[in-house]
Amino acid sequence: MCDYKKILIAGLLNYAVIFLATTVFMFVLGVSGMVFAVMTWVTIALTVYLLSQNYYFTKKPKKPLNEGLMLGLGIGAISFVIEIFVMVNGFASDMGWSWFMQWEVWVSYLVMVITPVCVAMSKKK
Repeated sequence: MCDYKKILIAGLLNYAVIFLATTVFMFVLGVSGMVFAVMTWVTIALTVYLLSQNYYFTKKPKKPLNEGLMLGLGIGAISFVIEIFVMVNGFASDMGWSWFMQWEVWVSYLVMVITPVCVAMSKKK
């Protein structure tokens, strides 16, 4: 059974870590372009992996595919809603809704959905 409170907390923690990491990548390290995208994907994968492995799936789920998808889609939906306010209406307001038409953004969401599924499917006990 899905724990919606844990999904909400995992989604918020995921976005907080990604926001902080990408801020450091851009403004402290001065990274841009494809290197920035790859660093962001790795950060997302590690964050979602750790949240899935150590926080959400403390034991093997009864239906790993379903529960992994629920967690991944929940994290992706939370990130989508936050990005409407932070990116579409904030930092990338000049792009507007076309922010979501960038392939790099779609890969980020794909990583958010696939990682918990892989964790759930590989959980042993």
